[in-house]
Amino acid sequence: SARSSGAIVAEHAENYQNPFFRAELTKGTGRTTGSLLLKASRDNGNDAAANLRNQSWNYGTALNVHYPVIERYSINGTVGYDVTDYQDNLVMYDLDSFMVRSDLNYSIDSQREFLAGYRYRTELSSGPNDFNDHDFSVGLKGTIIPKFQGTLRVGYQIRDQKRSDNQYSGLSAMAAVTWVVTKQTNVTLSLLKDFRTTSTDIASDILTGSAQVNRVLNPRWNVGAGASAGRTRFIGANGFGRHDTFVSWNAQVTYSASEHFRLSLNYVYSKNYSTLSFADYGRDQFTLVASTRW
Repeated sequence: SARSSGAIVAEHAENYQNPFFRAELTKGTGRTTGSLLLKASRDNGNDAAANLRNQSWNYGTALNVHYPVIERYSINGTVGYDVTDYQDNLVMYDLDSFMVRSDLNYSIDSQREFLAGYRYRTELSSGPNDFNDHDFSVGLKGTIIPKFQGTLRVGYQIRDQKRSDNQYSGLSAMAAVTWVVTKQTNVTLSLLKDFRTTSTDIASDILTGSAQVNRVLNPRWNVGAGASAGRTRFIGANGFGRHDTFVSWNAQVTYSASEHFRLSLNYVYSKNYSTLSFADYGRDQFTLVASTRW
């Protein structure tokens, strides 16, 4: 399938268009299954780490393969590559990210799997800092408990900074679980704990969580609302002990004219609190998205 869309965003009387493209090829039959993903988008907006507005082009690809070994055991493999290319590089640095993940899955029963895996990721910045990440994790996939479906993963991560002896370590976590309340209503819960590299070429320890409620009113209309919160800790000597905390909430309404065309109106309010006084801000954002899928 392939999807393209354009978003028009109004933010403090500054309007812009962000084109988005995503194409995914899937193989769901045979012993080996998987998918190939290609995506490209433009992002024009404020960056919390740099406290600046910039425009970037973002490209990515990912290959995912699933192979059953024997009886209840199977192997998942993922290779991904992402590029962030900023238009203005006076303060913000381009970033290339390469990731390889391998998971061993064990089918507990017909509804859930236990997984154990390792992820290697390298983040190469156009600035002086590059990082290697090693993440070891275990988790569950499928029906977590009745009416709750998705993936839970928790692990331990080590980040090595190239060209120096700096090393950071800590817990990692990822959760994406959907609670099916009724046939028309569901709630999606997500959690992420990870190391990442900011646009200012600084290592960061991030923790975010969100809850999103979606309700289908009829075949053409659905509405949603949600809230999220998170913390970013800038680590290392260049982080200067900075901590940022954010809270946000959103509302959206979506109209599906057909299976090929969709129109969405979204509103997001976010508030950022930082140990740097000039990094405190509130933001209102309205987004109109038109998308087509074939």
